[in-house]
Formats: sequence, structure tokens, C-alpha cells
Amino acid sequence: MENISTFDVHFAYAIPGKSRKPLTQSDLYKKRIWEISISAKHGYCLVVRSKKTNMYSDFIETLPLPLKEKISNGYGCDRKLHKQPCQGGCEGIRFPLDDSFLSSADHIIRWIEKETACRIGR
Repeated sequence: MENISTFDVHFAYAIPGKSRKPLTQSDLYKKRIWEISISAKHGYCLVVRSKKTNMYSDFIETLPLPLKEKISNGYGCDRKLHKQPCQGGCEGIRFPLDDSFLSSADHIIRWIEKETACRIGR
């Protein structure tokens, strides 16, 4: 008998907004801006769900080309956007937390700060 299971852990940052009703854990997870994801499928990753990039496009132009391209592609269904098998792209833009991440970490942190500021209205 074959038993395949995955083990996923997510630490997410969300802005709950001004809802009058109490939000469930699922509601909050849908509002996440970024998360640290640990999964059997993708390993350790930072996942960013940016929605306000149009509000700071001048900042995005200052980023290194690979990061700028990744942000401009956005996220959504990989099968529709890139004609590839499903890779869970609807979850956000995924950055593996390995040695390659270190070269972009400062830029990604500044990008997340811009996104967060736009979402909370600063």
C-alpha cells in the first residue's frame, strides 16, 4: 500500500481590515500579504501576494531585472499564465529560502514594506 501525504506549515502576515464581523482563521489567511511556507513539495519558501503594485510602480522599476520580471508577471494560475502544469501559482510569488535568496533579500524586504504600506493606507 502506498500512502502519500504532505506536511505543510505556514506563518502568514495579514491585515484584517475593518470588518465588523469576527474573521475566521481561513478569512485571515485569504488576506495574507506574505508568508513563510514549509512544505514537502516546495521546501522552505517566502510567498508574497502583492495586489497594489500599481501604486508603487516607480519603486518596482528600481529593482534588479529578475525580481522586476517576477513581480510584473504577477501570480495566478500557472497553467493560464505560463502554459505550464499547475505549480500552485495562485498561492503567490514563491521565493525559495536558499542561498540564491540572499542576493535579493534586501530588495524583497523593501518591496514587502511598500506593499504593506499601500494596503494599510500609508
